[in-house]
Amino acid sequence: MEVEENPGNDEMCDLDVMDSDVELPSLKKTVGTQCDTGVIIEENNRLKEELKAARMELEKEKWSVSKIADNDGLTKFYTGLPTFDIFLWLFTYLQDKCSRMSYWTGESNISNDRIRVHTTFLKPIDQFLAVLMRNRLGLFVQDISDRFNIAVGTFSKYY
Repeated sequence: MEVEENPGNDEMCDLDVMDSDVELPSLKKTVGTQCDTGVIIEENNRLKEELKAARMELEKEKWSVSKIADNDGLTKFYTGLPTFDIFLWLFTYLQDKCSRMSYWTGESNISNDRIRVHTTFLKPIDQFLAVLMRNRLGLFVQDISDRFNIAVGTFSKYY
């Protein structure tokens, strides 16, 4: 590498690098920079609002029991139960068993016993709705997973 002095330029760097392959460390150092924090704060607030709106939009797309709440026609269509009140009654009856419920995770390499673990990606009432929808409508696991915004494997553990 050849380096020449550049007498016509007495700014920050007095060297002229002839070989462009070689990277030199920056010779110019910034001692301190003051910036307008107002612009950054405004942008941060704008991004927070965009994120909040995107999360609300995602929640609208996600299925939950609120989609059938207080609508007997939708309850009958999606679950096969005649009214939403009966859906709630049945869930309330089964809710005590939810605390002891465990989920299938596959066969153990040690024995043929099932291994059970507790997972909570959906609220128990939404799990109940998803299983009833699968039973009533015969929906594919992928469809249920997309509707409830969960992984296919997660729903397979519920069903």
